[in-house]
Amino acid sequence: ITPESIKEYEQYLILNGKRYNTISLYMRMLRSICNQASEQNIASLNTRELFENVFIGNEPTAKRAISPAIISRLLEADFSKNSRLDFARDLFLLSRQKTGQQLTVIIENCAKVILRKYASLCKESVYLLPVISAAGEEGHKQYRSALRVYNKRLNQISGILKLKTPLTSYVAR
Repeated sequence: ITPESIKEYEQYLILNGKRYNTISLYMRMLRSICNQASEQNIASLNTRELFENVFIGNEPTAKRAISPAIISRLLEADFSKNSRLDFARDLFLLSRQKTGQQLTVIIENCAKVILRKYASLCKESVYLLPVISAAGEEGHKQYRSALRVYNKRLNQISGILKLKTPLTSYVAR
């Protein structure tokens, strides 16, 4: 590992469409691995020198949150004839927080209605919603697949409602 190979890796990531914050995350993880290797005497690496010419900061990103008016339009939209879009909308309305944070929440009445709507489908599950049924690697595969489908359906809803800001699992946070 050399400063040049680290720079080449950064260029590879840029050429493959990665954004600077993603590149920064990858570089920080790689730097951590190098630090651990040095601490465990597996390799003798000067991480300051290795990573001094690559981006390891945070680039400000445009906020992609949606307005309360769009939330209202979602609440009012009738997807009762399309259960898949109805479910995607319901998931979106429940997904208003970033992941990775432990929270104590009050379940608002509108959320209770959504949770009760799907409760019969989750009687034997540890999950609140019928998205994932397995644990471990299989559960992670189910999650990735469900996320792709969810985003496709949100895209359909965006088209139906003619939204300027497309709905995605990201903007729900």
